[in-house]
Amino acid sequence: MSVLLSELQPTEFKEVIALCASCNTASGTAEGVRLDTSSPAALAKLLAHFPNLSIVARDEGEMVGVILCGTSGNSGLMHQLAISPSHQNTGLDRQLIDEALGKMHRKGLYKSRISLRPGSPNPHAFWEAATWQTEAVEGEIPCAYDYASVQ
Repeated sequence: MSVLLSELQPTEFKEVIALCASCNTASGTAEGVRLDTSSPAALAKLLAHFPNLSIVARDEGEMVGVILCGTSGNSGLMHQLAISPSHQNTGLDRQLIDEALGKMHRKGLYKSRISLRPGSPNPHAFWEAATWQTEAVEGEIPCAYDYASVQ
């Protein structure tokens, strides 16, 4: 497996939507991250507001992963994470998350947040193992937080 990571480009929106749709079940989401239905217009707005944060992963030219990111003031937000079934359980999820966190840290964002998909089987297990703090907020929606040490 030779996966290459790159910043999301507008020409990739349809592939991102197709990948997210193929993973949009409780068993197919990457580590329980909530996947919302997207459109090219929604992705264009995300990229315009938060350039250089969203990342795609390709293996031999095929898109196999994506993480869509933004910010809310002084915090990073991971909106969507999708990993192709062919690349789940390979560590690609952590690779995308680490790359996204690195981008956020370089922008001075040392706290990041994700919202987990309700109904996912034990969505906290992955995030707690990755040393994220998890808690139930936003009503019934569990969330996870990463607080990076500022050096």
